[in-house]
Amino acid sequence: MQAVATEMNLSASAFLSRKENAYQLRWFTPLKEVELCGHATLACAHNLWDTKIIAPSQQNAFTLKAGC
Repeated sequence: MQAVATEMNLSASAFLSRKENAYQLRWFTPLKEVELCGHATLACAHNLWDTKIIAPSQQNAFTLKAGC
């Protein structure tokens, strides 16, 4: 994830993965992992709904390093 974030060279890149009963969202700058919580949380939820991985009515949990 760090290598991809470095290659993308954006202020922050978000990565989503399935982790037990939740989805883990991790944020990386080109230099390191950071504790963030923001727009990518909503974007990831929308993507999971749009791709029908989860139903919009289905309750879901995200885990973030920031704890929010």
